[in-house]
Amino acid sequence: MTTQRTQLTVQPRIILGKKVKQLRKAGIIPASVYGNDKASVNVQVLQKNFAQAAKVAGDNGLIDLLVEGESKPRPVLVDDVLIHPLSDATLHVTFREVNLNEKVKANIAVETIGESEAVKNGGVLVVAYNELEVEALPTDLPEKFEVDISKLKAIGDDIKVSDLVFDRNKVELQGVEADTVLATIQAPKEEVVEETTAPAEVEITKGATTEEGKAAAAGEAAPEKKEEK
Repeated sequence: MTTQRTQLTVQPRIILGKKVKQLRKAGIIPASVYGNDKASVNVQVLQKNFAQAAKVAGDNGLIDLLVEGESKPRPVLVDDVLIHPLSDATLHVTFREVNLNEKVKANIAVETIGESEAVKNGGVLVVAYNELEVEALPTDLPEKFEVDISKLKAIGDDIKVSDLVFDRNKVELQGVEADTVLATIQAPKEEVVEETTAPAEVEITKGATTEEGKAAAAGEAAPEKKEEK
């Protein structure tokens, strides 16, 4: 569980639409805050300040967001980060304000750790889930679920939801059962080589008629000859 809390100061944002490009050029990220039964607010934050706060908070840690002009910080989660597909620059951040006394739902990343003996011997690791949805108080959200694949020794071995280590009194998984398989080892697929069958050689009798030769070449019966009267 993430217990670290960091404070991040943001400013109200009046620049909207396509004009936000000028903010990004200045190292400022356009952002918004929503949730906790409040009207959404457009804000902006320095790129370096957001990066530092996100690093401390982790994937699902709480951040105390102080909007300039407000007297109290808002407890928020980083709900979404829009990244440029080519430059990896942060284009927009969405903060989700939460009530610390009410449970929230969130998607928690599933990460594999360790090395599998079965994989070393040629087995194929199949991970069924990259993330799992949970419900918990904001302060009890796990940063991630770790799946130790060193337990997978042979083909057919698997790790189930019931094998995950977390406080089930505080965190409730959504949409999966205890026997749901998270990771397993499968046998490698054998490559199928298609055999090409060469066409059978057809011997055409010398002196055969044109129709007979064509029929033989096509693998068909020769047309019947009409008896001459």
